[in-house]
Amino acid sequence: MNNHGLRFPALALGVLILALLAPGRSLAQYRAGIQGVVLDPQGAAVPEASVTVVHKSTNISRSTRTNESGAYAFSALLPGAYSLTIEKEGFAKKVLDEVIVQAEQVQSLNVQIELGQVAQAVTVSEPALPLLDTQGATISGGITTREMENLPSFGRDPFRLLRLAPGVFGNGAIAAGGGNTQMPGVNRPAPGSAGSIFFIENGPQIIANGTRQNANNIQIDGVTVNSVTWGGSAVVTPNEESIEEIRIASSYYTAENGRNSGAQIMVVSRHGTNEFHGSGFFKWHRPGLNAYQRWNGPGTPSPVRRDENRFNQLGGSLGGPILKDRLFAFFSYEELRNAAKTSSTVWFETQQFRSAAAPAGSLARRMLSFPGVEPVNVIGKSPLTCAQVGLPSTQCQDTPAGLDLGSPLNLPLGAADPTFGKTGTPYGIG
Repeated sequence: MNNHGLRFPALALGVLILALLAPGRSLAQYRAGIQGVVLDPQGAAVPEASVTVVHKSTNISRSTRTNESGAYAFSALLPGAYSLTIEKEGFAKKVLDEVIVQAEQVQSLNVQIELGQVAQAVTVSEPALPLLDTQGATISGGITTREMENLPSFGRDPFRLLRLAPGVFGNGAIAAGGGNTQMPGVNRPAPGSAGSIFFIENGPQIIANGTRQNANNIQIDGVTVNSVTWGGSAVVTPNEESIEEIRIASSYYTAENGRNSGAQIMVVSRHGTNEFHGSGFFKWHRPGLNAYQRWNGPGTPSPVRRDENRFNQLGGSLGGPILKDRLFAFFSYEELRNAAKTSSTVWFETQQFRSAAAPAGSLARRMLSFPGVEPVNVIGKSPLTCAQVGLPSTQCQDTPAGLDLGSPLNLPLGAADPTFGKTGTPYGIG
């Protein structure tokens, strides 16, 4: 008996096992790093020293050795807290237990080790990396998870906080009813609107050191998400629950940045760790929760009702290990449920208007019912025939007497009220 039907599932299971057991090293999207020199007590370089970094949240480790100049470097690191260990025969082991790696930034860390036995260990618990970047000339700033959790951003749009970066100027205005607003001389989709993170194109209203808004460059985990149609706009806007950090460089960009001359907006996504962690939120908006303004509240001659908008905004995130120390997962979700009504008035042609404008048997009716694709406006000496303009009879009809467009019509147009209720549920997944 041949069990051919079991071959493909067995092969798929084998590939899955190999993938899960593969080394937990990822070089795909992160551009943060640490580099420096290992020195002895006299300040001389220490070659062939073993240097190991361990990401505390995932326990993923990376190792290297210093070169003949005592230099070491780690690239493509996850942002977050690390421990750094240096070992060398004849020197005491040194452990830096609080190395904070910032997103999208290569930081310098020189380490001096002491003479002693390898079994001896010197552990430093103070923050090892300086807060000020002294290695590069880039003017930049970061927006962390804590800031996104605690600072207000209209519509929970993380791009609203980009104005906090050095060298960046932005417009925080909101149009009436929570609609979008534009900076002077700027025409971009969805800036500042209540549902901007759900738009296909979202243009942050910021200017970096005088450059145009459409010159901004937006990346998510190293991948450019700029709109082809609208410069400086993102075709994907991650929700706040899915972001680890946003770094904004406003001038003197490094070699890995460029393409556009404006602000370099680099979004780094959250990731799973060895511990399960998550979040949840629910925003309930109802008229009874809105305050009156002092000019239209109770006691005024003609009180105006409160804002009648009704919507719910909800979401959350969840991350954790699939295989501890090796494989991790993270997921976030956000949804906006809006039951608002939109009213407007438009004009349409009544049957009385149509009958008078194009009565049966008239030239106007013949033209309106002609099976052409589009009307063609021929300018030249009159009269012209179809043969003179080079069109066949299937696409042209002669009017030797000219066309009488008639007198202005004073017949009424109808009015329509296309009021509709919108209960759509846009959502965003990070």
